[in-house]
Amino acid sequence: MSNPVFIIGNGQSRLQYDIRKLKKYGTVIGCNALYRDMKCDHYSAADANMVKEMLEYPDKIDQSTIWTRESSYKELWPANQKHKIKIYPPEPWPITHKMDFKKRWGSGVNAILLGHHLGHTDIFLLGFDLFAIGNKREENNVYKWTRNYSPHRKMKRYLKLEWQTQMLHIFSMLYESNFYYVKLPGASEPDRFAQFKKTCLNYVNIYELDQFLKVNYS
Repeated sequence: MSNPVFIIGNGQSRLQYDIRKLKKYGTVIGCNALYRDMKCDHYSAADANMVKEMLEYPDKIDQSTIWTRESSYKELWPANQKHKIKIYPPEPWPITHKMDFKKRWGSGVNAILLGHHLGHTDIFLLGFDLFAIGNKREENNVYKWTRNYSPHRKMKRYLKLEWQTQMLHIFSMLYESNFYYVKLPGASEPDRFAQFKKTCLNYVNIYELDQFLKVNYS
């Protein structure tokens, strides 16, 4: 297997695993406020306000590259000249219809594409709780109700469906990659994703992740 990349979202399922251990196996890309708790190789932060928050703590990001939207990059001027801030890479596929455009995609899905852009073919997704156990709309972000996060107790109805649709597009276009979706046992495997289990999508029980990594990447 190739050198893996770990995309760390902030769904609460990832609290069941010590994500600091991942750095010995490959590249780590953290999303948004993960910088508060862990130094990563790269951070994905689509929103300019989140990047501004990160820049207030230079000791936490001094060895990392921050990736953001083009509009946010322009808003951050001239701070982006003093720190390692880059614009998300362009779409890795031909633009033939509106779904191909990722201009307004968020930090998580852009982080997945960044992993591909950096040359990784084995892409692990942790903390992407799109199919969480329990109330489907209950806010389950690790950093919920903190600075730069929604104050609401429930997520907007369309959000998880939107993220699923964007991830489906990624799976369909980058089918030669290997995606490892790390989840809690009992979390659903949506019918919409079933077709990709034959090509590029694999589910990994979060409690078995250590053993999986030791066997395949040590």
